[in-house]
This record gives sequence, structure tokens and C-alpha cells, in this order.
Amino acid sequence: YGAAERELGALGDIVAHELHKARLYGGEAVRSYPVIAGSSWPPATVRRLMDAAREAGHDGIIFQGTSSLFPYPI
Repeated sequence: YGAAERELGALGDIVAHELHKARLYGGEAVRSYPVIAGSSWPPATVRRLMDAAREAGHDGIIFQGTSSLFPYPI
């Protein structure tokens, strides 16, 4: 994982908060698909951010890499 993830344990909390803010600012009339870096975060953080995106009302998720979610290359 990157230096920021190692040094700032609350980074997942910050990103989850930003997911909620982004949905509020866009309103329901604007379709929203946040990008989650699935290869940069630990699996638990990726799943938590997926849940946060769903709870915030985003229309889906775009993954930037999935290596932390799958044990094999896709």
C-alpha cells in the first residue's frame, strides 16, 4: 500500500466522508459512479468504501484495479 495509507490511518474515514459529500453535492438528478482504488487499499477498506458508496446513494462504482479484492489476476 502507498505511504499515505500507512501513515494516515484515518484516510479510509476521510474517503468515506467524501463519498457522502460528493453524492449530496451532485443531487439525485446527476448519476454518480465514484472511483475506488481497489489495488491501493486493504480489502477491508475497499469493502467499507463500497458500502459507503451504496449507503450514500451512488449509482455504482468504478474500480481502479482490483488486486486487493481477488487472489488472482483479472
